[in-house]
Amino acid sequence: MSVFIERGIMPLNEEIGLLIQLQKIDAQLSKYNETEQNFQARLESERSGLEALKNNLQAAHAQFEKVSKERREKEREVEIQEQQIQKTQARIKELKTNKEYQAHLNEVDALKKGRGAFEETILLLMDKMEVLKTAVAAEEQEFKEKEEKFLETVRAMEEELKKTKEDKRSQGLERSKIAEQIGKKMLAQYDYLLNNKKGFAMAGLTGNICPGCNMNLPPQLVAEVKKNEKMLTCSNCYRILYWQGL
Repeated sequence: MSVFIERGIMPLNEEIGLLIQLQKIDAQLSKYNETEQNFQARLESERSGLEALKNNLQAAHAQFEKVSKERREKEREVEIQEQQIQKTQARIKELKTNKEYQAHLNEVDALKKGRGAFEETILLLMDKMEVLKTAVAAEEQEFKEKEEKFLETVRAMEEELKKTKEDKRSQGLERSKIAEQIGKKMLAQYDYLLNNKKGFAMAGLTGNICPGCNMNLPPQLVAEVKKNEKMLTCSNCYRILYWQGL
């Protein structure tokens, strides 16, 4: 069974017309809100991608610094070994026996082998640093390109958002003007339906099916809607009905 909605002193056809205008504005306002939400979601997605590249770049720098530090430590070890070799060789004049001389040679040889091992490690670290240096440069280039693209995207989206907010404000003012002309009870009913029926409080009929819920309406109800003498709602979804058929 349909629901009759009390109206004010304004003629019925005029009040329905105002509600239709209101719904068009509310539909547009909903699109503006969606645009703003999409803007935020896209911005966060772009920022997350940039942040991931930044983290990769920082990790590449950290790895390069780690290997560089290890190389410096090994070079320091080589210096220490070299100093030790020189000190050991300087004691050769103090040697008196062949046994002492042989032990001295063995000690020098061991020190040189130790130095050689450090030098080999340094060469490997140098190769590794070259590879890491190339990787860091690639990460820096990718981050720079991504950052520039991100800033361009932000600028473009902010311009779009600025226009959206201006249009939204203009539509909001127009909505207020229209809403002031509608009776409080009718407006409250409309707003209730708007908030609880996925943003559409009204359903324009072109036949006997409610476009809001796709349910068949009784022929008598459709006939009453066509007369435009009463304000009626769908007996299933309770949206306000109006006739827009030919």
